[in-house]
Amino acid sequence: IADSGAVLHVWPETSAPAYLSHDARHRYMLSQTARQSGAYQLVGALGANTEGERVRHYNSCYLFEPDGHLQLRYDKVKLVPFTEQVPYQDDLPFMRREFLFEYLTFIKTYDIKIWSDFVPGDSLALFSMGDTTFGVLICFESAFPEYARTMIRQGADFVLGITNDTWFGHSVGIHMHSRFFVTRAVENRCWMVRVANSGLSYVVDGYGRIWNELPLDARMAAIGRVNRLDGFSVFTVIGDVAGKVSFLLTVLAAAILLGLWILRKTGLLRRSA
Repeated sequence: IADSGAVLHVWPETSAPAYLSHDARHRYMLSQTARQSGAYQLVGALGANTEGERVRHYNSCYLFEPDGHLQLRYDKVKLVPFTEQVPYQDDLPFMRREFLFEYLTFIKTYDIKIWSDFVPGDSLALFSMGDTTFGVLICFESAFPEYARTMIRQGADFVLGITNDTWFGHSVGIHMHSRFFVTRAVENRCWMVRVANSGLSYVVDGYGRIWNELPLDARMAAIGRVNRLDGFSVFTVIGDVAGKVSFLLTVLAAAILLGLWILRKTGLLRRSA
């Protein structure tokens, strides 16, 4: 990898199966990898913090600089409901894994697969490479237009997406998930790079054109270039106005139809006629 000429190496979501937040040995190994490559290493891994007596787990990514220094960790904010976390589990303690394992012993007895017990991160983060700034969308986060838009408005010159798509198999889901990412690029006229551990991995420009794509299940790496953002798109400036207007018109039409139905049922509409 030292001869690739790449400035930044991007690893998929949870590609390093370790808690780099407190696993010094694996953190040192990745630091050495960055030094040997002479490039930045963006690594998908796990993170954890201790708050009081409770350990909080995160789906994270880490940026190692060419000198081996760990610059920043980002914790995924938009978690997959009932896969990575139960929504509002802090307010519903009986839905936590430790509670369920204690009182529903058949979960362990029959090895029933339930959700992970991740906690969402506090906020988005931007990484730096010299005078260039980029953001990272982890997996499901590419489904949120406003989140990607906010990232770009806060200064991202381009956006990376890292994901683990193996649980889709070869179903249509793997392609649908990829389309979300392409749509975010087109909306913001921003170059983006998608890195998946089983595909689809590629570079996409602000017009949705895909470059340097790797096929599904390919055991290889691709080298590509991205352009920095040179200006905000209309969507980046004003947001999803069309979607909001469409929603309001739908609600208005539904309210009118409901009102007419009520008037007919009560006979008021006939009397007024």
